[in-house]
Amino acid sequence: HRLQYQQATVNNYRQLTKQVQFLHSSHHASADLINPLESKLKLFDGEVTLGDVFTWHLPKLTDVFLSCCETNLTVSKLNDDILTIAAGFLSAGAQSVVSTLWAVG
Repeated sequence: HRLQYQQATVNNYRQLTKQVQFLHSSHHASADLINPLESKLKLFDGEVTLGDVFTWHLPKLTDVFLSCCETNLTVSKLNDDILTIAAGFLSAGAQSVVSTLWAVG
């Protein structure tokens, strides 16, 4: 399954996450270091926040690859901070997440 350009809506993305075992996201994202729950995945018609992802239940999802900016960026010195987009997917049910700390150019 693939969502491209205007297909990559918030609703379509949400539905896709419920259906797939592997998810590869490569689009814009941003970390909010002041209010981490407002860190977001930027899609064609809006955004999915970390707060949204923490409410999801994705039992089919095993592996997530986040090729998006700052999906594991935090100000914490802990390696496994619970307030990153990557941690949100783990909380939702993913068994593993590969994510980024830097801006993807």
